This record gives sequence, structure tokens and C-alpha cells, in this order.
Amino acid sequence: MKYIIPFKKRPIKIGQSFNEGSQEDWPEDSEDMTYSIDFLLPEGKEAYKNHTNEIEIKHGDGTYASYSHPKHKGSFVKVGEKVKQGQKIGLSGNTGWSPAPHLDFSVFRKNYKNRKIKTIKFSFKHHDLY
Repeated sequence: MKYIIPFKKRPIKIGQSFNEGSQEDWPEDSEDMTYSIDFLLPEGKEAYKNHTNEIEIKHGDGTYASYSHPKHKGSFVKVGEKVKQGQKIGLSGNTGWSPAPHLDFSVFRKNYKNRKIKTIKFSFKHHDLY
């Protein structure tokens, strides 16, 4: 499945890409974040470093997309709401263990081969980021 870049801001700036820095296998947490991208985006006025916000969207094939570090109270969607590709779902932020404003995007499976999260390699429509 190909995804669209989850924001309109251009140019696209990437802080970390696949298998870089904190985008790695975290056995102690049973999470594999190898295929995650940090897009550098400006933040709104607020920063809440004590809590990580996240929006997860479940796809028809059983995979999920994760949008991490959105602005506190910056979600435009509610739990259980159906969304369409390209729909605005929230505002970028700087929440949780975040050194700078960014959007952490990943596609993953839950409870896959003894992992809470196993990220999946993905690509974007109309954009070659690598």
C-alpha cells in the first residue's frame, strides 16, 4: 500500500528515517520501530513534554498508521471515527519524549510474532524520500 505524505508543508524535511537513531528494534519494549519516519514540522504554541500524544488509524488490511507527538488537544478525530485518506486529523506538536517539534509516522502490525508493535516498510505516492 502506498501512502500520501501526512501534511501539506513543503519542502519536506526528515529528522530520522528508516533504521536511524531511535528508529530501531526495542526488544525491552517488544517494539520494532525500524520503519518509522520523523518529519520535522513547526509546532503550535503549546508543548507538553510529560505525555506523548498519538493518533492511530486502523486500515482494512489489519495494519495501523501511527501519527505521534501531535499537539496537546490537537486531534480533530475521536476514537472509533472513520476517516478518509487526506482528511485532516490533527496538529503537529512536540509532546512526549520529543527533542524538537516533529511528526513520527509509521505503519505497523500489532501483536506480530511476539511483538507489541512491528513496523512495516512503506512508501509514499508521488514521493521518493530515499
